[in-house]
Formats: sequence, structure tokens, C-alpha cells
Amino acid sequence: MGNEKTSEISEYMTESEISKLDEHMQTVIRDMLQEIHDLRAENSRLRKALLRASSQQPKMSSKLRDALYE
Repeated sequence: MGNEKTSEISEYMTESEISKLDEHMQTVIRDMLQEIHDLRAENSRLRKALLRASSQQPKMSSKLRDALYE
């Protein structure tokens, strides 16, 4: 078990906790952390795309909106 393999896990667990895990569990945790990282990045991209899309839609003037709601 190399230091580079536990570097991602060590952000969330202590070295003593990591040493108690077998190699398979370390791999599972690393894969889960990578998936979390990927999903966060995708979420960020989707939020930005949604903001861009919503900002390009024509907006109703406040006078028109007020008149419609009366």
C-alpha cells in the first residue's frame, strides 16, 4: 500500500483508520471518492449551463408582468 494510493483517503480518514482497511476496501473507498469528485464537477457544469440557458431567455419587463398579474 503506497502513500499515493492512500492520499485521497487520508483527506477523510486518519492513517491508523486506513491501515485497518484491507486493500479491497481501500479500493472501494477510493472509487467512491472519485465518483463523488466526478459528480461534483458534473453538478457544477450543469449549474453553469442552467444559469447560461436561463439568462439567455427573454425576460418580461416589470411593467408587463405587473399588468398581467392584475
